Amino acid sequence: AKQVTGGAWRWDGEKKTKWYEGEVGVYFLDTQHPVVKGFSNFDWKDEIYYDLDMLPGIHSLATAPTPKKKGDGFEAQTQIWTYEKEGAQRAFVFIPGHTYVNFARPDVQTLLLRGIAWAGRKPADTLEKK
Repeated sequence: AKQVTGGAWRWDGEKKTKWYEGEVGVYFLDTQHPVVKGFSNFDWKDEIYYDLDMLPGIHSLATAPTPKKKGDGFEAQTQIWTYEKEGAQRAFVFIPGHTYVNFARPDVQTLLLRGIAWAGRKPADTLEKK
């Protein structure tokens, strides 16, 4: 899976993948990327994963603070990303979405539609949930 999507669950070892369920923030990084263009940070009740096994070529679109302490705050890790192999596949990954009611949000629906369009090499930043 990691070779296709750019990241995968880590089953053992010191950095075994973990999850957190509860109130989490989603913080957008590349606000000019066609998948997330025009999106604003938000908080919601959902689930995040952290300490995933990630390839260096992923393009992080959004992070969320994890329960891991870092200095006087919490370590943020990628939750939404794209991954592309030149001349091959494109992948859009959206880790949140474990709380079903969140799929009723127009912003989440737009984000998912744009991610699917981008992965299919179609124009993405003009898509809006109607």
